[in-house]
Amino acid sequence: MQGFMRKLCGRPVERSDPYGQAWRLGTIVCFLLYFSGVYGIHRLFEEHIRRRQRRVVLTYHRVRDDSLDSHISVTPKTFDRQLRYLTQRFTLTSVNALLAPPDQVENGRKSFVALTFDDGYLDNFEQAFPLLKKYAVPATIFLVSRWLGKTMFMSRHHIMEMLEHGIEFGSHTLTHPVLSSINSDQAKDEIEGSKKDLERMLRRAVRFFAYPKGKHQDVNPDIIRGVAAAGYEAAFMAENGAIRGDESPYELKRIGIRECPMIVFKLRLSGLLETKPFFLIRQAFGLT
Repeated sequence: MQGFMRKLCGRPVERSDPYGQAWRLGTIVCFLLYFSGVYGIHRLFEEHIRRRQRRVVLTYHRVRDDSLDSHISVTPKTFDRQLRYLTQRFTLTSVNALLAPPDQVENGRKSFVALTFDDGYLDNFEQAFPLLKKYAVPATIFLVSRWLGKTMFMSRHHIMEMLEHGIEFGSHTLTHPVLSSINSDQAKDEIEGSKKDLERMLRRAVRFFAYPKGKHQDVNPDIIRGVAAAGYEAAFMAENGAIRGDESPYELKRIGIRECPMIVFKLRLSGLLETKPFFLIRQAFGLT
């Protein structure tokens, strides 16, 4: 059974993976939904009957071939496959364009997808960047400003080269603390200080913010108000879901991506797992 699950999930589940067993179960459920025809029926209904145009922001962290941080990584081969699928099925756009008011979004039936990366790992430059250029896909990378240039993280040189090719950058605090766990003065420094650091380096406005960890328990109303007061135009959580349009711009959901079979990737993008029955199941397993 363990060998079967390893083949199904792509990589062995690490002891440090907080969602390992739930992820395995979710992978099995995705295969059942796909091969039972439920996925196909849902997709047909959404695209051809409701003609629903979704707006989805994906969250990546690392793109690497080894097993380090496997619970927040995809392999370059998987990332290439995902980008190829995305360019065929969706309109790939920047975060800024995806968040534009509905009347400013181009007409068409394809849903919109924006790619984001959290933390600023060096492999974003070494592995992800060549593939983003290959498929001409925009992306936004949320940087922890005091980690720049440290082991495993990008330096100013890497960032400026990516900036020249249309990659955007946002803030992910100074040092990546869980903001709800520190006092208000420290949180203010983390939120405002990283914006100042990055704007000084990039010589342009830093408009978007991503909360470290980013689940509901990691963010509180004071933190959200502090992000707005710092001058950010929008902020992203780590709660899974699409952009609806009726939520606060400072509590935007994304869909977290890790190494997984393409069937699971397709299911996560489809919106099926966000419908009420499946949301309740995910909530029970702490996978919201």
